[in-house]
Amino acid sequence: MRFYTAMFIVLQVLACQQPEEDLGQSDTGSSFDGRDEDEKVNIPSNVTGAFLTCAVREEWQESQQVQEMGCRLNQQSGEKLDLEPYAETWAYTPNELITQAVVDHPTWHVFYQIRGSSQAVVDQLVKDTEISLDLPIGDETLTFRSPMGSILQDIDLFNDPDVDVGPVGIDEERPGSL
Repeated sequence: MRFYTAMFIVLQVLACQQPEEDLGQSDTGSSFDGRDEDEKVNIPSNVTGAFLTCAVREEWQESQQVQEMGCRLNQQSGEKLDLEPYAETWAYTPNELITQAVVDHPTWHVFYQIRGSSQAVVDQLVKDTEISLDLPIGDETLTFRSPMGSILQDIDLFNDPDVDVGPVGIDEERPGSL
């Protein structure tokens, strides 16, 4: 029985290995997707490792029934990525309670106003809303996509000149809140 078990393991290991020519590489050096090396898209180093992030800019208030979020694409270092060279397209899960405004702001690329009759309604909308950014680079388009609720950061991590974080405590039950 041990012999069959050992033989089974050896056969599984051998079956998982592929010869080099089966990996999509040919003698001419073309890549797996069939493009020549000079046709490959070179992703700028500041875009490699970039990620979406958002924060609550204005908390929901009963009198206004709206909460404002700021979102941006960060470089891997955490700094705001300069999107000036790109014709980016921001989008979000369609919902009549949410409006989007692409802005020229020192901290954010886009603002979202989320309307709701209570903080709980707004929190659920934030959790359920997916934002995306299409970033064209050469002939390709990189897409960054994430649920807004999963990329919330504390506002005091950003240098938003319009937000006074002051001596405000953070609500541990609501990440990204003031």
